[in-house]
Amino acid sequence: MMIRLVAVAALAASTQAFVPHTPFSARTADVSLDSLSTPEDESAFEKFVADVRTRTRAAQKSASDGGNFKQVMADFIASEYDADAARSKIEEATKSAPCVMFTWEASPSCKQALRAMELVGADVKVVRLDDPWDEGNPIRAELGKM
Repeated sequence: MMIRLVAVAALAASTQAFVPHTPFSARTADVSLDSLSTPEDESAFEKFVADVRTRTRAAQKSASDGGNFKQVMADFIASEYDADAARSKIEEATKSAPCVMFTWEASPSCKQALRAMELVGADVKVVRLDDPWDEGNPIRAELGKM
């Protein structure tokens, strides 16, 4: 028996009622359940399915709370996290310098914004949300709610 795992498609389908007419793309992975021959494999598969379910619930809550597509995706990626701890990190960062920019190193938009700040001579404290991801994703999700 073959199944197709599509995490983003599952998210899009679960939030489609809240985010109509939103295009998305997804990468799929074909997984043969017959190939899951050891308890470790089954356990890994079950963990994957549980993770997708948890993330989908977070996305559905975000959508039902009125989040736009970007916020729903941020909440899907961050999944379960301590919102108070994330907000505390944001407040700590914003109090640490007059100008703070939360960025991703590979983001073209972030690169343009940083370059613009350099051109005008602004002294900017950069807080990277992609180093490490597991700390940056909850911060990104909370920034979207502020």
